[in-house]
Amino acid sequence: MVAPIVVGAIRRPDFRAHHKSVFALMLISLLTEMISYVCNVEEWNTTVLFRIYTVVEFVALSYFFIQITRDKTVLLIMKIVVVLFCMVTLVDAILQGIMSMDNYSIAIESIIFIFYCVYSMLMLMKEAAYQSILASSRFWIIVAILVYFAGNLFVFVFSNYLLRKSPDVFNDLWGVHSILNILFYSLIAIAFWKIKTPAK
Repeated sequence: MVAPIVVGAIRRPDFRAHHKSVFALMLISLLTEMISYVCNVEEWNTTVLFRIYTVVEFVALSYFFIQITRDKTVLLIMKIVVVLFCMVTLVDAILQGIMSMDNYSIAIESIIFIFYCVYSMLMLMKEAAYQSILASSRFWIIVAILVYFAGNLFVFVFSNYLLRKSPDVFNDLWGVHSILNILFYSLIAIAFWKIKTPAK
């Protein structure tokens, strides 16, 4: 988590709008983890904190995709989806209880971002701005989001059920989540490092 913040701080003068939203999310993630640590020490429930984080995460990453999308119809759909998702998280909190994990909201978030990533990757591959797609910072951010949400989809869908029925299996699966989390932040760090300085 610290790596993308350090690299991002170094490359910040060269940020474009879509980089800023991802960097902001990195800072919010760090703050959330710090608050979560304090809550765990004090034995306070952190589910409300992470429900709020889910909404912030969705808005920030949606802003990234909105900034790199050129199709006006797709842009409109993405903006509508942001509003609908916020409504879904509210319904999820009411139906499951605000003190439970927001697994349905995160599962829906994962599916949405998987579609966004596939679409954005296809659009990126059509561009001729890069001799190699690996040189694009957008590529690495898209890959980071795809790997994280595709890899965690199963964990998110069954988290509440496994937490109640089989805590040991849940802990094993959450270990997978932790690995994907590290990979996500590592790929974001690479993405920030790949940002090119604009020609003067």
